[in-house]
Amino acid sequence: MKEFDFVKPGTFSAVVENNLKLNYREYYFKQKTLKSYPVKIYVEPTQRCNLNCITCSPKRRRYQSDMPINLFDRIKESLFPYAAEVNFFLNGEPTLADNLSYMVKSSAQYTFLPKIFTNGTNISDAMGKLLVNAGCFVNISFDGASADVFERVRGGARFEDVVNNITKLQKIHAAVQNPKFHLRLAVTLGLHNIEEVPKIIEFAFKYNLKDILFGAYDSGGIIPANMLMGDVPRALQNIQQAGALANKYKIRYSFPKKIGTMVIDKNSNWQDFVLPVDQFVPFYLESLNPYNGDCGYPWQHMAIRSNGLVVSCCQRQHVMGDGYKEDFLQIWNNAHYQRLRSQYTYNICLGKVCNMVDYSIFNGGGTRYLQLKWHQRVASYLRKNFIKGLRRIYFKSGIKRKLA
Repeated sequence: MKEFDFVKPGTFSAVVENNLKLNYREYYFKQKTLKSYPVKIYVEPTQRCNLNCITCSPKRRRYQSDMPINLFDRIKESLFPYAAEVNFFLNGEPTLADNLSYMVKSSAQYTFLPKIFTNGTNISDAMGKLLVNAGCFVNISFDGASADVFERVRGGARFEDVVNNITKLQKIHAAVQNPKFHLRLAVTLGLHNIEEVPKIIEFAFKYNLKDILFGAYDSGGIIPANMLMGDVPRALQNIQQAGALANKYKIRYSFPKKIGTMVIDKNSNWQDFVLPVDQFVPFYLESLNPYNGDCGYPWQHMAIRSNGLVVSCCQRQHVMGDGYKEDFLQIWNNAHYQRLRSQYTYNICLGKVCNMVDYSIFNGGGTRYLQLKWHQRVASYLRKNFIKGLRRIYFKSGIKRKLA
């Protein structure tokens, strides 16, 4: 793939395509003040949730009011014209938000890929038609292929209801035939449900689901006994069995890159076959996930919470500004963002550990608990500046490069 060929012609508007190209160059040279705009946006419709899952702390949902339309309209006007992906979720259950329909319908005038994470319990006929007609990439949290495990994890949910809602979305999609719509299962893996992993692959095959995202409970779980690192051989055995089944059934999967200190070499089969939605997905955005101390999020992401606070990325570690008091594009280049982009390593991000460093599904490098020594910081600084110099020579030479 040659320079900037990661943008498929015709996928996005010319404005978005040019913004992606500029954004990549600015990330590549690690520029602090950007002329490009955020390419990946998170909009949090609400922090409310109707479940009490063992995978989630109630502290994540402290603000119980939905995002008002006037705030959303400001986000839309400032940021949407330049974005390749907009995620209508962060914390909470987005289908509970009173304004979600308005937000999703507004996507029609833009070329970005709209995404949503949902627990799948609140998919009415109207909601299903909304998501399919808008061409949403829908992730449904699905932590067990049997009712007892699923309902033990997803406190307050009924397994049968969620399965019925999955089939409801499939039927609507079959009638509408929107190629942009995509349905994916999203599973949080821990020792409490690790034996369910092969069964979830079998479930996906039975219900003609072609995509599953497996995350690690270790990255944010609140019950240490459920973490995969507590029994790595057991976790690997089930993951390997599930991977073999997924390859057999041609189901796309991605697992955490690491469990404890064990690196999983073949943690995804994304490159093995193509799905219809691929023509609309900006895969480039996933290529800059945290890896080996590097991270592209400070150049890519802006996340706006339902209370108007702007946070650095999907990990919500750092507050960058207040959307009620400041212009979003001014926040994008303020002192907080420039400080975020000035780090020599992202193993520790502005003094805080990052869940993505160890458990990034697509790259997964780093050492989450590594506090870098002074000589490691010096070596990292010298290496990055040496590479930066080579990159400048490289781009000025006009040589075409291939992206991994």
